[in-house]
Amino acid sequence: MPEPRRIVPDLGVRGRLNETGSAIAKNLIVRRHTNVDTIQPVTANSQQPLGVTMESVADGATGDVQVEGKATVIAGAAVAIGALVTGNASSRAITAASGQFVLGTAETAAAADGDIIEVELASQPTVAP
Repeated sequence: MPEPRRIVPDLGVRGRLNETGSAIAKNLIVRRHTNVDTIQPVTANSQQPLGVTMESVADGATGDVQVEGKATVIAGAAVAIGALVTGNASSRAITAASGQFVLGTAETAAAADGDIIEVELASQPTVAP
């Protein structure tokens, strides 16, 4: 299988501050936090995702969050190509069920938890039908 890759359009990255008290690893799904320009990991598929961390973001540091284009994301379970994906309790990509927030569409498949997949990020916040 080819190496997963990112495709980031101009202005597809936002710098965001981590104030969670611990580091956020790269390739995880994050959401907006209560403070301006801050992030925290998605911990439920009922939370609207902002994007995917492009690097590990230490507590108190600013890191890059990809919000547009094709991102590499850690899968939290098996995911099929073409599946709408959302975040699980570990901030990893899983197949979205009806009514859950959608991060984007899987461009590559995951056989199991921990695989890295490519996800075409949704251009607008959406909910799975």
